[in-house]
Amino acid sequence: MPVSPPHLTPFSRYPTLKALANICYCLADLNYYHEAMYGTVAAAAAGRLAGCTPRTAARLMWALARARHYSPQLMAAYAAAVRCVPCRCIRSLHCSVFAGESCHP
Repeated sequence: MPVSPPHLTPFSRYPTLKALANICYCLADLNYYHEAMYGTVAAAAAGRLAGCTPRTAARLMWALARARHYSPQLMAAYAAAVRCVPCRCIRSLHCSVFAGESCHP
């Protein structure tokens, strides 16, 4: 029985958040705007931001901002996701970013 090479296997039915962020980044950089597409991506990403890297979340947020697409649901999810990201910077500077609320014990 022939086996297909790994590079020819079908893509997952649901793209990763990183893939969606990269697609939105490229389209936004080309000044392409499609409200329904960006809205669908924002709705899908809002529930999955907690499981992605800060870089992917920031890339997606930049792409949607560059495309001038506003999603209150995604903004709230992003704010909650970045609030507890461990920092590698000066503790007082990090905590001042979040309106004086310290996330450090």
